[in-house]
Amino acid sequence: VDSVKLAHGISQHASEIGKTQKILVQINNANEEQKFGFSKAEIFEVMPEILKLPSIEVVGVMNMAPLGIADEEIEKLFEEIKEIRDALEEKYQCKLPEISMGMSQDYYIAVKHGATMLRIGRKLFR
Repeated sequence: VDSVKLAHGISQHASEIGKTQKILVQINNANEEQKFGFSKAEIFEVMPEILKLPSIEVVGVMNMAPLGIADEEIEKLFEEIKEIRDALEEKYQCKLPEISMGMSQDYYIAVKHGATMLRIGRKLFR
């Protein structure tokens, strides 16, 4: 989920069909204009509203690192995502067990920094 508007829409639809939908909040900590998601500061502003929505359960955070950057930079971004997740859990007294980050080109760095979900595609379908 990359916006409060989308979280509200999912909550409403899930309520209408009698379901609780699990979601991840997307954090764009690299501030890439072409990618969606909450900024590092914005996620702390909107999290209380998202957590209060009925029929959704926030189970974690997600991130996509920029393509073509050095492993050291990816490592910093992934470590920061883990730190943000930990801070959200502490500040809002919630459990966010899932960290979705890492793709075919950087999954090994993501795992090193706590990823519980990976998005592997090219490695599987060559």
